Amino acid sequence: MEPKGIVVDCGAHIGLFTLRCLKSLHTTFCIAIEPNPLNARLLRMNLLMNGVEKFLLIEAATGSSNDGIKLFLNNLSSRSSIVRKTAEYIRVKQVKLDDVISALTQRIDFIKIDVEGAELEVLKGASKLIERDKPVLVIETGNGNLRRLLDRLKNHYKIYVSHFGGVQKFSWKM
Repeated sequence: MEPKGIVVDCGAHIGLFTLRCLKSLHTTFCIAIEPNPLNARLLRMNLLMNGVEKFLLIEAATGSSNDGIKLFLNNLSSRSSIVRKTAEYIRVKQVKLDDVISALTQRIDFIKIDVEGAELEVLKGASKLIERDKPVLVIETGNGNLRRLLDRLKNHYKIYVSHFGGVQKFSWKM
């Protein structure tokens, strides 16, 4: 399942997936969403240093509301989470994909979700978008959320599950 057309990268971290889409996979445009301010700065620099221009960076968490939210920090910047609580946190903006994407008339073709435990919240905030465009979804999740995610989407998508490094990865399409 190669990302084509317009891609949304939820939990973009420092932009490795976004960069690959834009440089190697010939994606038309990428919307990268990253809540951690340090990661977002590195992501922007990474993309600009690599000469890509067809992206929009949204510095926010993706979820089921458009509110401020706590982002719990982790020593590994890729593991910051709105779900897994730690002693250290910062407040960040949260956005619903339905609201972010509503102004776009183009079809969203592919959504990658890697949000450290908040996968169901992202899907709740993207229900209209998913119904409208039926994009390919690739979600990285731990075993704790896998059953809930499968139950939520089993009637709408053909689901593929693979095991990778102790984490279940699955994707689906109509």
